[in-house]
Amino acid sequence: MKKILFMALLGSLLFTACGENSKTQPEPEPQPDPVLTLTCDNVIEVVAEGCDSLITYTLENPTEAGVLTATASEPWVTNIVKEVEGQISFTVLTNVVEEVRTAVLTVAYETQSFTVIINQAAAEPVLEADVEREAPKLCGFYYGRTYSTYANYYVVFTDGDYASGGIASTNSYFYALDLYHDTDAGSDPKVPYGTYHYDAKDTCDPNTFCNYYSLYFTTDASGNRPEQLHFQEATLEVSEKGFDLWATMEDGSVHHVTFKGDYTMIEE
Repeated sequence: MKKILFMALLGSLLFTACGENSKTQPEPEPQPDPVLTLTCDNVIEVVAEGCDSLITYTLENPTEAGVLTATASEPWVTNIVKEVEGQISFTVLTNVVEEVRTAVLTVAYETQSFTVIINQAAAEPVLEADVEREAPKLCGFYYGRTYSTYANYYVVFTDGDYASGGIASTNSYFYALDLYHDTDAGSDPKVPYGTYHYDAKDTCDPNTFCNYYSLYFTTDASGNRPEQLHFQEATLEVSEKGFDLWATMEDGSVHHVTFKGDYTMIEE
């Protein structure tokens, strides 16, 4: 009898154990897919000189095995760095071609990706001078604000002599520029540093040189002017290195004139 009861109890325990093992275990919650989102403009405009730039993004639900990649379609987008979470920096090299160029930066994470368009401006045309001169002399005259709203500096680059009133030496060339700036001269007048642009409308605004009194001419042995031209467009750079003039004349010729050295401006 005891043996029968023991066998029955054993069978009950085995049935219970098997029943517990046969219960369905809960399934793990599904892992949400990664979400990669660009958080800045998808088009970047870059100057021809190039620069360092960056884009920003967010990454949700990253995985243990996931790897963020960033690749550029063109070799002039370089030094791509993505160590800082949420941003990717890169360098755009100088564009030496006179055409706009475009690259695509592709950022990807597993099945997610986005692209950024990088447009770089064309290089400025390289001027080739028809006439190249290094003027040995600068004749200068300072008129202050006597005849104008802004300070007036009149300079003449020449290989001869030029006096007030337009008196020019013979067998010489002359580039006369009627400059304006918002800075008054001190006791020793000098042209303020900066960039001056030719002003065909004669506004006499700061950092311009006006059309009416600005011109190029040459003189012959008799003092006549066999060549006299106004500017079509021109730019003068004044710095500690000296004066640098690029000018397209009304006949289409391009003149490049430089002056380096000391000079005196007569106060009129």
